[in-house]
Amino acid sequence: MKIIQIIIFLLLSFAISAQQHDLWHFGEFTGLDFSSGNPVPINSSIETSEACYTATDANGNLLFYTNGVKVWDANHNLMPNGTGLSGNTSSKCLALQKPNAPNTYYIIYNEAHSSIPNTTINTFYSEIDLSLNGGMGDVVAANKNTLLSPNSGEWLSAAPHGNCIDTWILTHGDETNPTLNAFELTANGISPTPVTSSIGVQFNAGDHCQGEIKPRPGTNQFVFTKPLFSGTIYLFDFDHFTGLASNSNLIHDDPSTRGNGAEFSRDGNVLYIGSLINGKIHQYDLTAANISATRTEIGDLTPGGEVGSLQIAPDDKIYVNYNVFPSGANFLGVINNPNTIGLGCNYIENAVNLGNVTTIYGLPWRYDPTPLSLPPLDLGNDTTLCANGSVLLDGDFQPNALENYLWSDGSTDSVLTINTPGTYWLERQIGACTVQSDTIIVELEDIALNSNLIDTSLCGTYTLNINQDAGDQFTSVLWDLGDGNTSTNPNLSHQYSAPGMYTINFTGTSLAGCNYSVQNIASIEIFPTYNFEISSQPENPDFNDVIEFDITSNQTDYDFAWSINGNEYPNNEEVTFEPINESNLDVQLRITDQNGCIYRLTRRIEVENSAFIYVPNAFTPNGSGVNDVFRVSDINDIVETITIFNRWGTPLWSSESALNTWDGTYNGKLVKDGTYVWKIKYRGNRNESKIITGTVTVVK
Repeated sequence: MKIIQIIIFLLLSFAISAQQHDLWHFGEFTGLDFSSGNPVPINSSIETSEACYTATDANGNLLFYTNGVKVWDANHNLMPNGTGLSGNTSSKCLALQKPNAPNTYYIIYNEAHSSIPNTTINTFYSEIDLSLNGGMGDVVAANKNTLLSPNSGEWLSAAPHGNCIDTWILTHGDETNPTLNAFELTANGISPTPVTSSIGVQFNAGDHCQGEIKPRPGTNQFVFTKPLFSGTIYLFDFDHFTGLASNSNLIHDDPSTRGNGAEFSRDGNVLYIGSLINGKIHQYDLTAANISATRTEIGDLTPGGEVGSLQIAPDDKIYVNYNVFPSGANFLGVINNPNTIGLGCNYIENAVNLGNVTTIYGLPWRYDPTPLSLPPLDLGNDTTLCANGSVLLDGDFQPNALENYLWSDGSTDSVLTINTPGTYWLERQIGACTVQSDTIIVELEDIALNSNLIDTSLCGTYTLNINQDAGDQFTSVLWDLGDGNTSTNPNLSHQYSAPGMYTINFTGTSLAGCNYSVQNIASIEIFPTYNFEISSQPENPDFNDVIEFDITSNQTDYDFAWSINGNEYPNNEEVTFEPINESNLDVQLRITDQNGCIYRLTRRIEVENSAFIYVPNAFTPNGSGVNDVFRVSDINDIVETITIFNRWGTPLWSSESALNTWDGTYNGKLVKDGTYVWKIKYRGNRNESKIITGTVTVVK
């Protein structure tokens, strides 16, 4: 919608501007009327060889016209005080309306440059009050021929101020004052003090201080020509707010060409220059990287003469005035398609016949007060507000140009500092220009860090795992893990094993540039590890020994519970155990220290296996039926061999099972009464072979 409105505004502005330029008064008693769409010759009272300006109202109705020496009203009569202006008909003049004063105009005009060395010319202005002389207007006597600028050249132009109210009047000085001078025309009148800039114009001995300055449509550029005698053509930038010129670009420098009259196509992309030494017209393509290289001849006056002014008309054609030697011309040339590069622009030499009149150089330029498009008001992209931070919204326009600001909160500064999220808008008006506006949404950034990080106290080793859901929202992170280690990874795994207290800290910078610092985001406490051991007495118990169990440690504050071969004992109860038929004792101890840490200790205690082998110490092999044989009792079936020896070591009997008995015989005969040695080989607790020995007494 904005684009459509801008296009409609530009079209309406151009239509009004074109209508205001329908009437041209120039030359000797001649002029043109473009209101029908085509140039129609009209009668005029003007007498001039060059200087001319026609002032009309918004509807194109004639107000007055001037040649810099005289002023004629809308009825083509001289205003009562409209003579004796200090200009010259072979120089330049223009008329500008005073801001906020519809009946007040200023005519600005130059004296003519003389070819006599060391002579200077001046620029003057006079005030016109259209309410005088019965509404036909008159020159205000008190404000007539006011000196604007001494040591001037014939260059004269104007540009709208960036504030959409005021106007810049542009002149350029001579060799004693080689600067561009910008005088500000405001509701208070014309400022006597110009803004000065150098655009690089050089003056050589004998140069004439004359040429043209014209604005390039839709841009901040101007063209400057100095035909005599250097033939220089410049393009320069002009700041419509400060009045300063910059970026001067010399696009032509040839004394033999003497470019003078200048005009742009309506789209501003093509520049045309007429020669003051011959009838040639050249074209430049301003869209090219090398503008100078695009210089193209598009026309040449057939009769001898030179080109005067070039002026674009409401029909978007450029009209060309000539000085046909020796006394001028009664026709105008035309460039029919000025926007077209090359000969397609269609230059026609004798396109408009003016009848029995004479014209030489001048055509009436018209000042267009339409301001250039303002730089857009841009508060930037929607942005993010950091927690406990602020955002500066800047709508300031530089340079200052009578701006007015209105923010959504009612404040009127050019900037607004905010510390709460929301939608904010700014309306800005520069001078009398169209109100600009922009809106920005400011959101509060609140990144939730991983909520599974909690304080943890535990025994032994702990692995901290951080899987930060918001990790991709940070450009940088730094985890301080509290044990001298750090990490720049959003997600990490870190192990703690040494006893101590560890505090986790986090710092990071988000994608929006917000800085986060969270101290003590979590703490990890690893409890110390104590030493506990199981002790027992006797250390190598035998069958039927009473075993006492105890805990060896330098700690005293703990709870414990025993389990022996699956038998559970009450907490903190001292334990003794007497093995009956157990060869191994599996002892388990569960300890809970003062921090709640649990220790599980195990120990296997071996009961001597031989205690489970019973060997008699005597028997009586007398056939009484009582204790007649030597019998080994093998409770746990661990005996591998049994051997009986006499005192000389002779084996008397042997068996591989305790189920067998010795009847006291050797080779079928009873042995003598006495003491005999036995040796038993048995399987130990670890399946190793062990041997025990002893004696048995034979008594008949």
